[in-house]
Amino acid sequence: GQAENYKVFPNPFNQELNIEVKFPQGNNYRIYNGIGELVISGKLNSQINTIDLSSLPPNVYLLKVESQSIKLIKTE
Repeated sequence: GQAENYKVFPNPFNQELNIEVKFPQGNNYRIYNGIGELVISGKLNSQINTIDLSSLPPNVYLLKVESQSIKLIKTE
């Protein structure tokens, strides 16, 4: 599950989101907005990956890494 492989913090987030990966293998991540549009994607190459999401409006987002989905909340 999420706790084993991926940790996301802070959540809710404001500007930047960190994705911590136990075994980084360049996994693809995708972040979708509330209506299912892909807003940001990339690769997780490090144990701690910092993603700048300051350009996104406050909302609920969905992070998908491989088969896992994690709900994200962006605050003002």
